[in-house]
Amino acid sequence: MVKYFVNKKESVMKNTQLVKVMTAAVLGSVLLSGSVFAEESVVDKAKSAASDAGDKIEHSAKKADLYMGDSAITAKVKTALLDAKDIKSTEISVETINSMVYLTGNVASKAQAEQVVQLVGKVEGVTSVKNDLVIKP
Repeated sequence: MVKYFVNKKESVMKNTQLVKVMTAAVLGSVLLSGSVFAEESVVDKAKSAASDAGDKIEHSAKKADLYMGDSAITAKVKTALLDAKDIKSTEISVETINSMVYLTGNVASKAQAEQVVQLVGKVEGVTSVKNDLVIKP
């Protein structure tokens, strides 16, 4: 009878060890598959972040290009105003936003204001002119 209990105990211990090994194998495979999914998730997140960064850089470059274009237009407009001998351009301010030129300041007459707007409208790159010039004879 003692031998039966010893054998039974050994059998239970072997079964317990087998259950532990099987449990460890199953848990290991679950953890490994979770790790693979986590790696895929990290890779996807990295790709998304890189794409977002690329989009932001492209947007910034376009804004810088537009700004440089607006600065060039402003310079061209000021040069055209300086070259016009009958316009007192020192009292005219020029600002360009998205290729639209905004004029502020003082001119001697309505005819001169119209002349300024017409001259500025002909400058390369100008899409429209907003006239906020004040007539001060």
